[in-house]
Amino acid sequence: MAGVAKSTVSRYLNGGSVSQKTKDTLDRIIAETDYVPNSFAQSLKIKKSNLIGTIIPRLNSYATNEILGGIDKALKEKNYQLLITNTDQDAAREVENLYALSRQKVAGIILLATVLTKAHKEAIEKIGIPVLLLGQKSEETYSMVHDELEAGGFIGRHVVALGHEKVLYLGVTKTDEAVGILRKKGVLDVLKEEGVQVKEVEVDFNYDKTLQFLKEYLKTDDSTYIVCATDNIA
Repeated sequence: MAGVAKSTVSRYLNGGSVSQKTKDTLDRIIAETDYVPNSFAQSLKIKKSNLIGTIIPRLNSYATNEILGGIDKALKEKNYQLLITNTDQDAAREVENLYALSRQKVAGIILLATVLTKAHKEAIEKIGIPVLLLGQKSEETYSMVHDELEAGGFIGRHVVALGHEKVLYLGVTKTDEAVGILRKKGVLDVLKEEGVQVKEVEVDFNYDKTLQFLKEYLKTDDSTYIVCATDNIA
């Protein structure tokens, strides 16, 4: 139809160099036939794709959904597609998904990590794909973190402004440095400085488990306000 070799067509579709005359001919034929290149097949041939793998800790989170919306919008502007994998707060699955996404030839990975372990670091180094960490700090790869100390301080000041003197703080494991250590410190530093009595309890990220725990705990507790480390706990 185009009067050119298959290798020329392949080179054109994969962004290679062809003459202007050939390019014009192929552009016309593609428009007339509504041809859509198979992006997955292209990725296998040129060993890259326009897919960005995004590993999230859970699906039922307002904060995660807001982040995904922002990522998707930014990727569309650059003609990239979002590929989402969920781990259900399982750190081992985060590592597994790093390897799995690399086998799918994604161009890069965005990891909303719950923790950053030695296994995470080894996987990031081995797969040889750009990885951006969100929410956990790392010196070995790209990372973006919130100012968790300030965020925690904001929460603490809000509680003080409400006038509460006895507070129950529902935190998470210290293996989550951002939330389990820094955010917690921001909250507690403000509350203790203001003389607020604080009881600390480590709970699961799971809403149902936390609810069941509180039903029993609050039967004998006299706290007047509950501070939750994350929206999912709340």
